[in-house]
Amino acid sequence: MFEKYVSGILVDVLSEFAEDVDPKQLNLKIMSGEASLRNLKLKPSLLAKMGLPFVMTKGICGKVDIRIPITSLQSVPCVVTISDFFVTLQTPMGASVDPKFLQQQELRVKMQIVEAFEEERKRLAAEKGVNTREAIEHAKELEGGGSGGGFVSNLAEVIINNAEVNITN
Repeated sequence: MFEKYVSGILVDVLSEFAEDVDPKQLNLKIMSGEASLRNLKLKPSLLAKMGLPFVMTKGICGKVDIRIPITSLQSVPCVVTISDFFVTLQTPMGASVDPKFLQQQELRVKMQIVEAFEEERKRLAAEKGVNTREAIEHAKELEGGGSGGGFVSNLAEVIINNAEVNITN
């Protein structure tokens, strides 16, 4: 039963990036904290979110491996490894791509990511009057004493806050 719950969460998250994600594709080993998927078809809209002047004609992610250190979630990061990533791109009809524009666009996207992260960190710090780690710990304490839905929420927060993503190929 727990496997169905976890696979449902993973399928929902991966469905934002890939088409037709089926729970049957998911190789899940709860006790060892491992999950893997193979041959995910990427959504064409994925590239549009990055603001690049290309159209994705085909995108495949050969392998996604997830390792969640069940026994040491507080101290060891959860690792998502994405590999065998193949994408076919084309420029829109009649468009030409200036290399300087691509560099500027890449820098703009990176800066937006950094700024969004910094804004969220500042918001958390201002909200609690403490640093980010202390704010998270304080939120966990408050939630644990409340409605009873705190364990899963706390667990998800710890996993997300302690995540590491590696992309190869």
